[in-house]
Amino acid sequence: MDRKTYLNTLGSELRELSFRIDTLRRRMPTEAGQERVHDAGELVVLEHRRQALADRIAQARTMKDNFWSRFKAELEVDWAELRDAVYRFQVPQR
Repeated sequence: MDRKTYLNTLGSELRELSFRIDTLRRRMPTEAGQERVHDAGELVVLEHRRQALADRIAQARTMKDNFWSRFKAELEVDWAELRDAVYRFQVPQR
């Protein structure tokens, strides 16, 4: 798969993951408490990781070819870790 196709695909998958994170945020209970604060903090971390990955994808679009293969491997690791973290996150019951 060429770089453009790969980055477009990864961008689409990131948008789907963004939707999932936003859905998790909406499902969070609104009451206060230690658990709520902890879970909200975890969501903030996921949102920051999502933004960092989006920034890296944008950076990869203009990167020189000789750096691409190493950068692609790093993107794949970052993507897998973020995806797994989002799918492991459990919204507490209200």
